[in-house]
Amino acid sequence: MFWLAAERYRSIDASNTRKLKKKTDHIWRKYLDPSGPFEINIPYEQREAIRQCLPKPHPEMFVVAQKSVFLLMVHGTFDYFLKSERYRAFKGTTLSTHNGRSKQLNLHT
Repeated sequence: MFWLAAERYRSIDASNTRKLKKKTDHIWRKYLDPSGPFEINIPYEQREAIRQCLPKPHPEMFVVAQKSVFLLMVHGTFDYFLKSERYRAFKGTTLSTHNGRSKQLNLHT
């Protein structure tokens, strides 16, 4: 969710300071504030760098945090999921295709 919000934020025109400020505040409160409902796990230094940008937001201010979240998903959460019992059980299931035939699901990485 954070990654997508930050990606949409990057598309805001840098000259639209009102919209940048509004979206910055929303992203901060939701994902970066320690009491936010969906606080993300990023290093303290990154959080502080973003906090310092709050008064003068710019479209690239969440890029480093985005990369951290992505890497955490790829090298942390996703690896854990691939080793989980649920994934192993899911890997053996079959799915129906559009033409009514079933095929083995192949999710090997």
